[in-house]
Amino acid sequence: MRKTTRHAAKAAVLECGRLAWAGVMVAVATGMTIAAIALDAAARLNVSRILEGFGPSTALILGSPGPEGMSWSAGQIAEVRAAFANAAMVGTYKMEKQVPVRAANGHALQTTLYAVDSTTGEIMGLGVVQGQSISEDDQRNAAQVCLLGLTPSQRLFGNSPPVGETLVIGHSPFRIKGLLRPLGPTELGVDRDDFVWVPLSTGLARLGLDNHMTAVRVKVHDIRDVGSVVSNVTDALCRSANLGAGDRSRPRVLFPRQAAERFLATTRTTRRTAMLLAGGLVLGSAVVLAAALLARIRARRREIGLKRALGATARAVASQFALEALLMTTLGVGVGVGLGTGIVYVAPVSLVGVAPHISLLSIVLGAAPTTCAALVATVLASSAAARLAPAAALRDT
Repeated sequence: MRKTTRHAAKAAVLECGRLAWAGVMVAVATGMTIAAIALDAAARLNVSRILEGFGPSTALILGSPGPEGMSWSAGQIAEVRAAFANAAMVGTYKMEKQVPVRAANGHALQTTLYAVDSTTGEIMGLGVVQGQSISEDDQRNAAQVCLLGLTPSQRLFGNSPPVGETLVIGHSPFRIKGLLRPLGPTELGVDRDDFVWVPLSTGLARLGLDNHMTAVRVKVHDIRDVGSVVSNVTDALCRSANLGAGDRSRPRVLFPRQAAERFLATTRTTRRTAMLLAGGLVLGSAVVLAAALLARIRARRREIGLKRALGATARAVASQFALEALLMTTLGVGVGVGLGTGIVYVAPVSLVGVAPHISLLSIVLGAAPTTCAALVATVLASSAAARLAPAAALRDT
């Protein structure tokens, strides 16, 4: 009798262990699926941000830094801009990171400085919400005026309007002419509003920036002429730099769709690996759950036989095992949702190439495959329990 009791207790522990292992598999599969979907959603969202930042009729012409690279002076770009004024806007900028700025109230910080020409704001679709933008007169006169992004405005002046205040950039005083429209952070958490704009001519003349531009933005007036106009602008830039048609140093031209495809290509391997791993875990969790339920049914054949002999219907027997499986699945999916959300916020951006984007839709889509697979496993195992004949079950035990 004691031996039988020990055997029964051991069997019960083994059954619980199998079900617990199945629950762990369901949780891991759910969590990995949510993380994979969130990663893919982030990549698609960043693509839309790239397309939004470029605009449908724009292109980026890229030179290369260094003495052997290709660059243009502000004067050369101004000549190209004037030549194509009827067909497109041509603009450039110079960037300097960690530039010290100080307000008259004593507050100071370091921010990114952009020396821009008068077309940059319109090409990028970035206007001012207070004050005025940088004008052609500001460029001609190398005016000591600037535009603030939202972040330095709030850190230097709080909620007070910054327009008209004085800002010292480096060692030169500038009058704040306007506040730029806020862009908000990227999905990688990068603050896109932490910058100051000054006229390009002022940056070159008063802030000591070098007169070598390696990026030119083009916004074509008629979207149907984008390809031809951008090609002509590129040729004009090459001629100004004395480059021929077959020269290897010719600049690269990046259109919005190319930029988006390049970004997707950098994360494609990671996203595919995550999806394949998630799919394998979903199938694995279904197999483990079905095996655990079948083992539980085999261990309880006598109980099933007695219940059927006493009048229990096949549906009642199947419902009992289905309920046990559904409870385990619900617990596993719940834990998996928490696990997937944790993976999204803990996974290093350097590893996956993009910060995963979690949303309610990602959670629902991530939990659905595991839940469906678990339901299929539950139905198959419960049907096996319902098909057991009472006499056969009692005879076998």
